[in-house]
Amino acid sequence: MKKGMMIGGLLLLACCGCSPQKQEEKLSDLPFHVVEQKAIPDELMEIIDEKKEGAFNLAYEDGDTLYIAVGYGKMQTGGYSIEVPRFYLTENSIVIDTNLIGPRTEAVRQASYPYIVISTEWREEPVMYQ
Repeated sequence: MKKGMMIGGLLLLACCGCSPQKQEEKLSDLPFHVVEQKAIPDELMEIIDEKKEGAFNLAYEDGDTLYIAVGYGKMQTGGYSIEVPRFYLTENSIVIDTNLIGPRTEAVRQASYPYIVISTEWREEPVMYQ
C-alpha cells in the first residue's frame, strides 16, 4: 500500500509491507545514514511527534533526499535502540528491515518512544517495511 500527501510542497509517503507478498530478489544494498534528531527536517519531526504514541513507518522526500522513519510506539522505559540489518533495492521496491533492541541494563523508568530516521538518495520505488 502506498499513500502520498503533500505537506508544504514536500511529498510525504507512507508505505507498508503488511500484506503477504512474495519476497523479491535483492539487487543491491543501498547506502544510508542514520539522521541525528537535530538534523531531521522540521516537517518530518512534527509528523513523528504526532505519530510517536503508536508504531509507524514513514517515507519523506525532501529534494534529492529520501528520509525513512520507523517508530515502535510508546515503551514503558527508556534504553531502547534500533538497528537496520538490511536496507536494499529490489526490482520494484526499497526494502528496510529494522529491529528493536531492548534495554540491556537497568532502564530509565520514564516512558520512551523509540524511532529511527535514516536518509538515502531519493528513489521513486515504494518503501517496503519488514
